[in-house]
Amino acid sequence: MGQNSKYLFAKGVYRMSKDSSVWQKFPLQGVSGYNTYSMYSSDSVLYVSTSVGLFQSQNNGEVWKRIDDNLPELEVRSVTVYKDYVFAGTFGRSIFRRPLSEVLTSVKKEETTPKEFSLSQNYPNPFNPKTTITFSITKESYVTLKVYNVLGEEVRTLLSEEQPLGEHNIAFDASALPSGVYFYRITAGKLMATQKMVLLR
Repeated sequence: MGQNSKYLFAKGVYRMSKDSSVWQKFPLQGVSGYNTYSMYSSDSVLYVSTSVGLFQSQNNGEVWKRIDDNLPELEVRSVTVYKDYVFAGTFGRSIFRRPLSEVLTSVKKEETTPKEFSLSQNYPNPFNPKTTITFSITKESYVTLKVYNVLGEEVRTLLSEEQPLGEHNIAFDASALPSGVYFYRITAGKLMATQKMVLLR
C-alpha cells in the first residue's frame, strides 16, 4: 500500500497518514450506500472494488473515478493488476479483464470539469434490483435526487445534500419495490432533469 498511508474498508474508504491517529473518510465519487471489498495499488495508482462498481485514484485517494464502464456486473468483489491488465472478480462468479492502458487513458479524460449539467440513463436498465444513477454538475450545488412511481408518488430520496462540482454516481437498491416503471428526478439549484427506468424481476 505504500509507506505513508494505511487503509480500512467498511462502508467506504479511509486513510490514515503515518503521523496521525485520525482516520479520514474518502467518498467514492459521490456514491452512497456501498460496501468496499478490496484495494490494490500499482505504480502509485489505487484500485477499489465495491458493491456498486470499480474505482481508481491517481492522487492518493483524493479523487476517485469509475473505471467499470461496460462491465456487465456492478458488484466487484476483488481487483488486481497483472502485467498489462486490470482484473475484476465479480459477485456473479466471473472474472473480467481490461487493458491497463485503456483504463488509465479513460480516467485521465474523466478528470476534466463537466461542461454542462446532465442526468444520465441509469445502468443497468432494466435492472434487478440494483442500478447506478450518474449525474454531472458544473458547480457546487445543493442536490436532491428522488425516485417516483408512475402515479407521481415519491418512493425514495437518494440524495439531498450539498455536492461538489463534477460527476457523481448514486447507487439505488430497489429490493423493497415492486416491478414496474419508475422515474428519477434531480434538482441542482435552478436546474432539473428527469429520466425513466424499469425494475424488472
